[in-house]
Amino acid sequence: MARRRAAFVLLRVASVLSECTDNYGTCTDSHCCKSEGFGCFKRPDKPYAQCRPMPAPPAVCTDDAAWLCPGWELCGARFDDCIMTRCCQSSNDRCYQKSGVYAQCLEADSCVDKVGKDGARWDCTELSPAPQCSQNWKECGSSRCCVSPGFHCYKHNDRYAQCMDRCNPTNGIECKGHDKGLSAPSAAPPSECSGAMEECTHSRCCAKEGFSCYQKGEHYAQCLCTSSWKSPRLLAAGATARCPGLLGLAL
Repeated sequence: MARRRAAFVLLRVASVLSECTDNYGTCTDSHCCKSEGFGCFKRPDKPYAQCRPMPAPPAVCTDDAAWLCPGWELCGARFDDCIMTRCCQSSNDRCYQKSGVYAQCLEADSCVDKVGKDGARWDCTELSPAPQCSQNWKECGSSRCCVSPGFHCYKHNDRYAQCMDRCNPTNGIECKGHDKGLSAPSAAPPSECSGAMEECTHSRCCAKEGFSCYQKGEHYAQCLCTSSWKSPRLLAAGATARCPGLLGLAL
């Protein structure tokens, strides 16, 4: 039990947001902004990104000659694999297909009669992202967005992402957010908080008084009795009341 308790680490929402960037600050490395309604926009032809206001709903952010919308960081840097996203971070690069299972971000017009180190000739087809958002439960690695409210694009692995209303990392998938055009991360509202002993990986909060959302490893968190855990870091906290009858539960 002691080892299992020690494996749980608490992480405050504040600590997550502290790594993000202030309004109009440089977010080239953080890729996120502290304030809701702001997103990390990147210059198409320069390694520079800035936290700028997102378009007011229902308007949708679209790339232009001056700025790439948030989500650019999901695209590949030069020489990165881009077979899933079909996009590159720099406007000077293109996503060129080598085969049906591999593509790479290379300088524009450089994939001509290209032969790899393995002796295989590249297909050199220029790939482009999907022009529209994906339907519910469909693949979204290239579109990086979903048509329905409440659905988000979750990355399963380096080759596949899917539009889902929720993602359970215990199924052996990464469950990393793969949405473009999103503003700063925030805690879920109380109506969406998880119940006692339930998973809270995505809700990041607990509805029952006396429970807090504790993180175990990188991809799983659970609502546990606040007074039974002494780590200084958490996803979101409830009151510090004791939870009799629950402390002996095996985790």
